[in-house]
Amino acid sequence: MIPVERAQVGMVLVARVTDRKGRLLIPAGNDLSEKNLECLPMWGVTHIEVEGDDSVRQSEGMEASEPWAVSLAEEVVDSHFQLTDRTHPFMEELAAVCVQRRAREIQKEGRP
Repeated sequence: MIPVERAQVGMVLVARVTDRKGRLLIPAGNDLSEKNLECLPMWGVTHIEVEGDDSVRQSEGMEASEPWAVSLAEEVVDSHFQLTDRTHPFMEELAAVCVQRRAREIQKEGRP
């Protein structure tokens, strides 16, 4: 997951890109074009999921979290999002970002 501002032509999308209403803009598996990069901010897209190796993620501070940390983070986030519509694309994305962030925090704290 990277901010749109850091995306580059040729990067491959891991997940589909949708607008605020959940309409498909770019299917998963597509390479980003110059036109895509120009349009994404106009469509209101702020982050996209692209292929990349772990060395890139680690250098950006986005190392993959351990499964136990993700599991604990999901429990915490689920309790915070219990009254929201998790099927809405924005809430789904927000919850996913919260899980990633919380999992990293839990892992750094070293809780098994």
